[in-house]
Amino acid sequence: MRGIVQTNSVEPSKAFDIKEETLSILLGCNLLLNINGKAIGDPIEVAMFKEVRGKLEKSEVTCEKKKKKKKIFPTRKYQFKS
Repeated sequence: MRGIVQTNSVEPSKAFDIKEETLSILLGCNLLLNINGKAIGDPIEVAMFKEVRGKLEKSEVTCEKKKKKKKIFPTRKYQFKS
C-alpha cells in the first residue's frame, strides 16, 4: 500500500499522516473479521489495516498512531454484498 490520497491532493499520504477523523472511518467502517488473531476480509481493507498496525479485538478496534493508542468501538456491524 502506497498510502491514502486525501481530498485536494494528488499524492498519497502515509496512513499515519492522515486526519484523525479519516483514520477513525477507515478503522471503523470495514468488514474485517478476527480469525485466530489475524484480520481476514477484503484485500484492500486488510492492507490498510496492516499499514496502520490495526488490531481487531472482541468489541473494539485499535491502532497506535504516533505512540498514541487509538480505540474505536463499533456499535453495529452490517453485512454487505458486492
